Amino acid sequence: VTGRYIDQTKVVTDTLGFKKKIGSGKWIRSSMQPGSADLSATIKNKDGIGVSVKIEIKIKSDRQSELQKQYQKGVERAGGRYFLCHGFSEFLNYYNNL
Repeated sequence: VTGRYIDQTKVVTDTLGFKKKIGSGKWIRSSMQPGSADLSATIKNKDGIGVSVKIEIKIKSDRQSELQKQYQKGVERAGGRYFLCHGFSEFLNYYNNL
């Protein structure tokens, strides 16, 4: 979780007409919890009850980090659902069976 970049630079023209970039930028810390899932939603199940669903997307040989595994355990302990998704068809099948 890297945060976001705040660009505080500006382009100015000096007395000879040359353009110059002045100032600096900085990174600010993210407010996200490390290890949190890529998608977070509340979805109605077949009974019409809202269910907290966290979806982690993995591509090819990508694996869950230890922080993601800890986050998953916390979600499931609290009664939410956590899904590790490897493709859209897998997600769609999961969604249709909530």
